[in-house]
Amino acid sequence: MVGGSNLGSGVSSHLSAPASHPILSYQNPVVSLTDLTVTEVSPSSLHVTWSAPPNSFRGFSFQYRDPKSNATPGEIRLPGTERSVNVTGLSPRTDYELQLYGEKPNGLYEGPITSKASTAPASAAEKPSLGGISVLEVTDNAARLSWSVATGTFDSFLIQYKDAEGKLKSLPLNGDLREAIISELVPSRKYKFNLYGLVGRKRHGPVSTEAVTEEGLPLPSERLTAPPGLGELSASDITSDSVHLSWSVPSGSFDSFVIQFKDAEGRPQVIPAEGDVREVTIPSLAPSRKYRFNLYGISNRKRLGPLSASDVTSDSAERGTAAQPSLGKLSVSDVTNNSLRLSWTVHTGSFDSFLVQYKDAEGKAQALPVGGDAREVIIPSLAHSHRYKFNLYGVSGRKRSSPLTTEATTASQESEDPTPVHHSLGELSLSDVTNNSVRLSWTIPTGSFDSFQVQYKDAGGKFQALPVKGDSREVVIPNLVPSHRYKFNLYGVADRKRLGPVSIDAITAVPIYLPKFLLGELSVSDITTDSVRLSWTVRTGSFDSFLVHYKDAKGKPQSLPVEGDAREVIVPNLVPSRRYKFNLYGVSGRKRSGPFSIDATTGQQQETKSTEPTAMATSPEVTTERVTTHLSLDQLSVSDVTSNSVRLSWVVPTGNFDSFLVQYKDPQGRLQALPVDGISRTLTVPNLEPAQRYRFNLYGVFGSKRYGPLPVMALTASVSPSLPEQAGVSVPQPKLGNFSSFDISSDSLKLAWTVLSGPSFDSFLIQYKDAEGKPQALPVGPDAREVTISNLAPSHKYKFHLYGVSGTKRIGSLSTEAVTAPLMEKPTSPLRLGQLTASNLINSILLSWSVPTGSFDSFSIQYKDAEGKPQMLPVEGESREITVPNLVPSRRYKFNLYGISGRKRVGPISADTVTASLPQEPPVPPSLGQLSASDITSDSVRLSWTVPTGSFDNFQVQYKDANGKLQTIPVEGVLREIIISNLAPSRRYKFNLYGFTGRKRLGPISTDAVTAETRAPPSLGQLSVSNVTSDSVHLTWTVHTGNFDSFLIQYKDAEGKPQALPLDASTRETTITSLSPSRRYKFNLYGIAGRKRLGPASADAVTAKKEESVQPSLGELSISDLTSNSALLSWTVLTGSFDSFLIQYKDAEGKPQSLPVEGPSRKVTVSNLAPSRRYKFNLYGLSGRKRLGPVSSEATTVKETSTPTPEPNLGEEEPVTEVPTGTESRLGKLTVPEVTSNAARLSWTVPLGTFDSFLIQYKDAEGRSHMLPVGGGSREVVVPNLVPSHKYKFNLYGISGQQRLGPISANVLTTGQPICWERRGGGGNGFHFKILLTHFFPLSWVLGQPLMFESL
Repeated sequence: MVGGSNLGSGVSSHLSAPASHPILSYQNPVVSLTDLTVTEVSPSSLHVTWSAPPNSFRGFSFQYRDPKSNATPGEIRLPGTERSVNVTGLSPRTDYELQLYGEKPNGLYEGPITSKASTAPASAAEKPSLGGISVLEVTDNAARLSWSVATGTFDSFLIQYKDAEGKLKSLPLNGDLREAIISELVPSRKYKFNLYGLVGRKRHGPVSTEAVTEEGLPLPSERLTAPPGLGELSASDITSDSVHLSWSVPSGSFDSFVIQFKDAEGRPQVIPAEGDVREVTIPSLAPSRKYRFNLYGISNRKRLGPLSASDVTSDSAERGTAAQPSLGKLSVSDVTNNSLRLSWTVHTGSFDSFLVQYKDAEGKAQALPVGGDAREVIIPSLAHSHRYKFNLYGVSGRKRSSPLTTEATTASQESEDPTPVHHSLGELSLSDVTNNSVRLSWTIPTGSFDSFQVQYKDAGGKFQALPVKGDSREVVIPNLVPSHRYKFNLYGVADRKRLGPVSIDAITAVPIYLPKFLLGELSVSDITTDSVRLSWTVRTGSFDSFLVHYKDAKGKPQSLPVEGDAREVIVPNLVPSRRYKFNLYGVSGRKRSGPFSIDATTGQQQETKSTEPTAMATSPEVTTERVTTHLSLDQLSVSDVTSNSVRLSWVVPTGNFDSFLVQYKDPQGRLQALPVDGISRTLTVPNLEPAQRYRFNLYGVFGSKRYGPLPVMALTASVSPSLPEQAGVSVPQPKLGNFSSFDISSDSLKLAWTVLSGPSFDSFLIQYKDAEGKPQALPVGPDAREVTISNLAPSHKYKFHLYGVSGTKRIGSLSTEAVTAPLMEKPTSPLRLGQLTASNLINSILLSWSVPTGSFDSFSIQYKDAEGKPQMLPVEGESREITVPNLVPSRRYKFNLYGISGRKRVGPISADTVTASLPQEPPVPPSLGQLSASDITSDSVRLSWTVPTGSFDNFQVQYKDANGKLQTIPVEGVLREIIISNLAPSRRYKFNLYGFTGRKRLGPISTDAVTAETRAPPSLGQLSVSNVTSDSVHLTWTVHTGNFDSFLIQYKDAEGKPQALPLDASTRETTITSLSPSRRYKFNLYGIAGRKRLGPASADAVTAKKEESVQPSLGELSISDLTSNSALLSWTVLTGSFDSFLIQYKDAEGKPQSLPVEGPSRKVTVSNLAPSRRYKFNLYGLSGRKRLGPVSSEATTVKETSTPTPEPNLGEEEPVTEVPTGTESRLGKLTVPEVTSNAARLSWTVPLGTFDSFLIQYKDAEGRSHMLPVGGGSREVVVPNLVPSHKYKFNLYGISGQQRLGPISANVLTTGQPICWERRGGGGNGFHFKILLTHFFPLSWVLGQPLMFESL
């Protein structure tokens, strides 16, 4: 065996799926690949070997797949010297199909040779155990830790250490991680890190390591930083032709950013931004148009993202008649050590809202939104004795006014008010209810909390607890079950105490199923001897892409990808007189629809008379054929040419590239390269020089190969001052004169033109079609009057159009025609390379060469790097030298130069050279820096020191003990700290440090330290039990004296197995879950201090009995109050109770409709029905995850009449259920305090008693009835989606159990003023929309069913 390779899914960057590396299939009649054999088998890996002649292949492509799986095949790329590969990351007891292709030196592929193999069954699970932990990198404020796992796997890891104040810190990590960065450390301090492995509730370990952080502030390149991450993208300052975008970067940093969007004509636009930029204004937009902006972050040639934002530009014709609002004065009052009050006035008009911006004590920007009717606000959480600058903006519509500014300094810390702050929870509200999540939001009337906790039971009845940060006021609860009732309890934690709860109920929505995507018909046309044209239709929906499958003449599967907006494709490279079967698939996301199939026979090669194509449609069939794709580039074009940038566009007819590379030379002749990701098809090249001609070369990169180049020429526009235009004054336009051609050859000609009068043009543009009929465009500078058109075809007629460009206008055109001369045979010089010479540098080599005769299209330089891996460097044909960078000093390299002309490669010529060695610096004499003492206890001191220059062989620490005897401690030369132990408490010591180098002793440097007094050991207080349920108990405890590093709670479960729960030192309470009902438990609490375990403190508890629920059952479903467009459904429940109900029926178009109803309800009105139509209604009862029923009933709606209907009286539509005498609930008055053009706020009172819920009924502008359910704790609600200038009557009913009281009524007339919308970022969970109805009240909750608002 010549060589081996050990590549796996988690190790090698060459291993990937065909989505990024298409499987290649080529033909070669000579087969020299043999003996594809599997030699070693394990549950997760295969070792595969093969045979091949030496030096016969440049590389190999090894592919494997599970034929029973829909997953994409894997591929491993190998160099030509390898004869084996180790495939890892496989599944146990699985059959795999193996294929091997060989890439020959000429670029063609041989093979495949195939084999099959099965992995071994999984062995018994090994007991997990930790390996070692080490420190990879240390800076002044962070350390990078790495660890290994000797056997088995862990669910998670836990790293514990003590911070500079001695407090225990814990960092939980996922089980698949093997390294982590510990940040926020203190310089020049020793830390000990303990790593634990967690499996279930068991903790293994620890394994430990120590590290000393560096002194001072390192260079930025030395700091350990988290990987870059994008935050939120928001839009502001929206006008009729521009949008201001701003974004955040929570962690790391980016080299640059790219913003992508489509203009009004649907063309993709790209705007680059520097890495330190966080905002940009997008100009030249169209009025009243919706745009979607995507932001990508570029870091180390990788693209992260996107973040997206959608907005609509304002109407260009919109003019406000009202006075523009303006701000007055901004002042500061009530300044304390951590807060102050801002007050302001509004000079004229009114604002929808205000925005206060300032920077906190760490320099981070903060923004505080305020309602439009407010004139003051309190800024909390400030730092004492710190100066702040506050900016106040007024927001009106989408515009932001100029800021008012003021400065203030907070009071010192000594001026704190000793009065304790009272913490209280406000209201808990619900919004954004979907079928699997809800958004909870709450208020804090007074004080502040350290954290919050949301508790609820999942669909299986298991207790769930979700912690939330103390500065948050909302959270999204995910992973819920559709159509299920949940009760959420919110607790606030402040000063180790838990307050609350405040509660709210919610029912998740019914899931919405999107319509399927359907293919239409597949047809064939334009059949030749080697190609066919396939055409198809799409019946419903749209696809991301299409895939055409067929088998070639040798029976090998072929695959041709097609873009999603295409409806036809030409299949090339077919064999004459052969029948093919084509399968078409539609791809949407990760799903594949189809196939649709058709047969066709290619034409005969010898016959001149065309034959009719035979096409026969067949039924769809399932296929698992391998995907093969050929790669090609085409149609590189130039557009949007300015004085300093051009836009390049290209197409990829077949295949997919990993990335692209654009190369060009700047005006100084230096080679520039711009990498582009594989999904892009456009690129804006910035920072160009005006009136400069550039040649751009496009390469496609696939794996380690580069395809191309595809060249194009472009001339940037010149910079000319724009002509001022004043209103009412006409500006003369420049005019073109004559346009002619001359000096015509077989492949080029010259064009000349004149300019008659007027001002000069900014530039000229010449357009024509090449010999293949493709449009070509050539920009020309403003001073030119002639240009040479090259690369033409002999004996071909061309028509040229000349345009003059002035500003953004194109004036002209003039036209001329010319026929190129016939091709003349010219003697060509033979291609020959001269000599290759090398000039030595430390880490690079300058190569230069000569070309005695002929010319080459390009050159290729090949060599091996320090690791022996082949490297290839392409060079343009006109170059004669290049610098090879990133070499290793004092190493021999051999460089081979090839000349490329068309498809021929000439050479190589070679040169050997050795890179220069690093310069030797004279040794620096060692010196001692400073000696300091830290971590002082009653019996020990930590000494640390610095060495500014040089190094020492060893150190020596001297001091006198409590008896006055001299003590000497030797220290190794690599250490910079030591712990001196066995000292006496409350005693002053003087420590001297000496440094030894050879036989010389330097120093001493000294420091004094006084040991601490002896402290009493920590002790536990009492352990108590509360909040006992059938499956959980709540434990709380106290600490009498001292501090513990952590706590441990132990108890036995229902099966008698010991259980242990570790807790951090700051915890004083916890909830023990997953207990058994009606069982006695004994809980033991231990305090951990260092390596000692103190305690236990014990407590007994007996869990409550489990309540047995009655199986609910449905009664009868009846229909009444039929109208032409609605029906009243009512039903009974025989036994038990339901969480909610679901009514299903089909509308007039036959589409299924679902209507969720709350559990206490027993009737509902179904609206939006069709007249004179029979409906069947099915009622289901939902209890937990079960759905019972249905019970059904049928009815026919009333025939619609043209008789005018009287004024609607919603109070008489449904009978009122009288409440029995002696009820404690009574409705008061219904009022409408606020109304706008499309919404109204209803408010009501309840003088006596309480209601379970309320129901509001009204009719819309078309006379259809509507119902809006409201929670029993609410006293107001906003009714949206009303019509301007329309009269409405609202009826309010109170629901108590199965009884309905009321109605109380109110009439209202909507206004003509529109609603303003404001959008705020949602913290990574989408966007939260806040409705501002004419600058007063926000819509802040939804009950029963979600109110859905569409994004602007």
